[in-house]
Amino acid sequence: GAVLPLLPPSVDTLSGYAERRDDLVSLADRRDRLRLLAFPRGRSAADFNRRGEIVSRERRRSWTLRVEAPRRLRYRLQASLETLRHPFAPCQVRVDGRRLPDDRWSYLRASGALRVAFAGRSVRLVARGRCGG
Repeated sequence: GAVLPLLPPSVDTLSGYAERRDDLVSLADRRDRLRLLAFPRGRSAADFNRRGEIVSRERRRSWTLRVEAPRRLRYRLQASLETLRHPFAPCQVRVDGRRLPDDRWSYLRASGALRVAFAGRSVRLVARGRCGG
């Protein structure tokens, strides 16, 4: 499996030159945002932004993503749950133990794509495939 940290698509340049131009968006303008593209399977880890770490772990009927960053960031995650050893359709998503409202995440059954918006410095996200008794 793999988790790829990506710059937001609105970033035009990595240079400081954009700060002098109104028509360009620099990395500094979006330093509080990160896109994550995940293809989870088993356990995997990735580093980002020098001191950040992402750990992905598959369990039966659930998937956990742990993100450690040096400061609070806003994340937009897109994950293919079809790459799991045991793919599932999530019935809930939790961030740091709290159930996320339905308007903060979505799942497209046709593609197996889970999309989640969340924020934090040290975050534990869990997508569950079994929620009832």
